[in-house]
Amino acid sequence: NVVFSPYAESEFAKNICTPALRPGPFGPTEPRRSFTTAPRFCDWRKKALSPVKNQGECCSCWAFAAVSNIEALWKIHRNVNCSLSVQELVDCTYPSRGGCEGGYVWDALHYVFNKSGLSSSRLYPYVEKDQRCQKHKGRKLTKIDGYSVLPRDERYIANFVATQGPVTALMNIKILKHYKTGIIQRSEGSCDPNWLDHVVLIVGFGEGKIRRGTWSGSYWIIQNSWGKKWGEQGYFRMERDSNTCGIAQYVTTAILKDLGGKKPAVCPR
Repeated sequence: NVVFSPYAESEFAKNICTPALRPGPFGPTEPRRSFTTAPRFCDWRKKALSPVKNQGECCSCWAFAAVSNIEALWKIHRNVNCSLSVQELVDCTYPSRGGCEGGYVWDALHYVFNKSGLSSSRLYPYVEKDQRCQKHKGRKLTKIDGYSVLPRDERYIANFVATQGPVTALMNIKILKHYKTGIIQRSEGSCDPNWLDHVVLIVGFGEGKIRRGTWSGSYWIIQNSWGKKWGEQGYFRMERDSNTCGIAQYVTTAILKDLGGKKPAVCPR
C-alpha cells in the first residue's frame, strides 16, 4: 500500500511540504485515449508556463501544483494568460484547518471545479501562512470542467503531456534535498516510491545521458515550487519509465472540455 504520512522522516520534508493527510485519491480515473507515439522531446516551458513560484515555509506544494496545472491548460487550450490565487486554495480548500498543514491536489481541483474558478493572485495574493477564507474576493477566473487521475503508465502520461499539457504528480521528496542539477536516477534506497510526500508539475520530457557515466535514457522535466534559485532554475529532471520516487503513482490533472473540433495541442520540442 502507498504510505501517506502526516510527517516525513526528516526535518527537511516536514518543513517543506506534507500533502499526506488521508488516503486517496478521490477523483475520476482518466478514460484511456488513443494516442500516436509520443515525440522524443516535449517542453512546455517554451510556451505555456507561468514563472516558477516559491511556497516558502507553508506546506502548500499541492496548491501551487494545482494552480500551475490550471494556468498552463488555459494558456495552451484557450490562449489565456492568467495568474491565479494559490492563497485561496490554502485558505479555503479545507474548512476545518489551514492548507499550510498540507493537502491533496485533487481536493484543490475539486474546490476549483465546485467554485467555478479561482480569484486572481493580484486580488488574493500569497502570504505564506494560513488565513481566514475569503472565497468571494474578486471575480472567479478559469473555470475547469473536472479533473482526472491518469493511469500509472508513463508512456501514456508522456502522450497526455505532449497533447494536452502539464500534469501534477505526487513523489517522494527525499531525493530533492541535495539536488542541484542533472537527471535523478532510480537507484535502490534513494527514495521509496510508495512514500509520497510532495507534489510537483510534470511539464515535459526528453532523452539524454549522464556525462562520463553509463546511464542513458528518457527523463521527465518537472517544475518544483521552491523558487528559481533551486535546482535548474526551479526545475529538475528525473529518470522516466521506472516510476522513480513514485512519480507515476498519482498523476492528476484539471480537465477542460475540447473546443469544437480543436486538434490536440502541439508541445514545443
